[in-house]
Amino acid sequence: MPCSSQLVARGSQLTAMTCPGCGQQFEQPGGQGECPFCGYPCAEYQRHVTMIQIIVGAVFASTLVYGGMVAFLELVVQYRPAYDPASDKIFGAALLLLSLVLLIVSLRFEQGALAKQDPPSLRQAVILVAALAEVPAIWGLLMYLLFGSIQWLVVGMTLSWALFFRLGTRLPLYLHRISQHLKPNA
Repeated sequence: MPCSSQLVARGSQLTAMTCPGCGQQFEQPGGQGECPFCGYPCAEYQRHVTMIQIIVGAVFASTLVYGGMVAFLELVVQYRPAYDPASDKIFGAALLLLSLVLLIVSLRFEQGALAKQDPPSLRQAVILVAALAEVPAIWGLLMYLLFGSIQWLVVGMTLSWALFFRLGTRLPLYLHRISQHLKPNA
């Protein structure tokens, strides 16, 4: 399992780490955070994993904040939109089409980034795909603010979460490519 540089916690002590390079467990990394058996840069790999987790988690959490804002506006403030709710269909369809275009762009960008295989390009691809996954939630919020349309908000949130789910299923591939690039013999 090459992508499992996980620290295993027992109680309050960290006891073992599994090297993504050789798969061996060890308790103490070398002076620079490398595997004592194969020299794999475990600390650097863990920095990449942590950075990706924080960024994707923060972008995903923003979609939850949008839902919370709408709930607050709807239930507490009793927000009423400035525009006629009947005119939301054309605007919503245009934003849906724009989201489809952004999805196609992100898929092409992702293919190019996966071909490069260097950690900065892969990290940049994950960030871009996460940002593009957030776009439908943003337009759902926009549709609510302009037209009071909870239906378009739900559509946008659902599309956004589906894109985040897709990104989550692709993260092991990104992390595997990063781990392969960091191998000392690579």
